[in-house]
Amino acid sequence: LDLAKLIKELERRGEQLDPAIALMVIAGVLRGLGHAHNAVDEHGRRLSLVHRDVSPQNVLLSINGDIKLSDFGAAKADAAVRHARTAQNVALGKLAYMAPEQRGGRQVDVRTDIYGTGILLSEVLQGPSLFRRSTGLTGPDPEHLANAAFGRVPAPIDERVAAIIARSIDKDPNRRYSDTVSMLAELEACLIELRPAATPDRLGSLVRDISDATAERPKNPVSEQVIDSQSFTSATRASTPSSRRNQAEPSTPSPFDTA
Repeated sequence: LDLAKLIKELERRGEQLDPAIALMVIAGVLRGLGHAHNAVDEHGRRLSLVHRDVSPQNVLLSINGDIKLSDFGAAKADAAVRHARTAQNVALGKLAYMAPEQRGGRQVDVRTDIYGTGILLSEVLQGPSLFRRSTGLTGPDPEHLANAAFGRVPAPIDERVAAIIARSIDKDPNRRYSDTVSMLAELEACLIELRPAATPDRLGSLVRDISDATAERPKNPVSEQVIDSQSFTSATRASTPSSRRNQAEPSTPSPFDTA
């Protein structure tokens, strides 16, 4: 089950993700990013991978409480690619989670993923609807995103979580955390003080509950129409000469286990 579906279903029920579980999931994301950022080639040289698409759809949760970061199709090695845009000049990743340097087509590094993780932390605390309001057409509102901790995380930990969000989504990469280790350390210091404590069993139980509920729900006829419409669109595009349409490389998922 991906994180996007989980928080969407909770919101449909009028519920929010427990703050301890929310912080535990983000900690898992940071561990996954840390593995990617520190990956080396067969000669032991760092690849300096940057995921560039840290978003709830790419966070996978299991009934055993595992947290995995998937879809490294947008990831690029620092030595091979220096900019955040493809040959077609189209930015990879989802706009709301993109750091300013990525949206602007400038050089990206691990701090770009730190930004996306900070945005994600704000979203899991406030829920999808409020998150959409705080990102809007004009882009993310840093103050609103950081304030997501207040009213959701118990005081005085809320101020520390708000500070973590604010630092991680700073427009200036030099003012963000320089790596996942430093952000993770501050997040875990908050996490150990939250009660009830977050555990893989609690997360797994929630994932099982949400998975069962969504699987049993009758399909929405409108959704099926959308699928049919998309299939028709895909078929139409397939019949269009390649010279008249952009060709995109399919992404290759490469999950990093964060357990």
